[in-house]
Amino acid sequence: MKKIILVFIIIILSLIFWNSFFPKTLVAGTYVSNNMEPLLEGPKGIDTLVLLENGKYENRTWGEGNYEINGSEIHFIIQYPHGEMNYYSSFSRPYFIGPPQIVLNYDLGYFYRKVQ
Repeated sequence: MKKIILVFIIIILSLIFWNSFFPKTLVAGTYVSNNMEPLLEGPKGIDTLVLLENGKYENRTWGEGNYEINGSEIHFIIQYPHGEMNYYSSFSRPYFIGPPQIVLNYDLGYFYRKVQ
């Protein structure tokens, strides 16, 4: 019985660690948003976001810029002609094991889902 409890605890701890660990090699790729309505400082509809391993991104809404990852949070640095804007978001995984998603609006269920 003790072995079963120990295995169960190890599995739970592994899933928690896996859900809070997002290195650039894992998150680099192409993401597609699922929002149909415009978001404040976000995509105006379905949009594509490409995250590169070198810390740069390409996006139709924000253009090109840099991003930083800190645990399960992502920080986009957006350059505009008149200055700079920062957009903070977080990663999630459906059911702890799915592909990473970048949350746009948690309450409305809007996010960027990794497709590649």
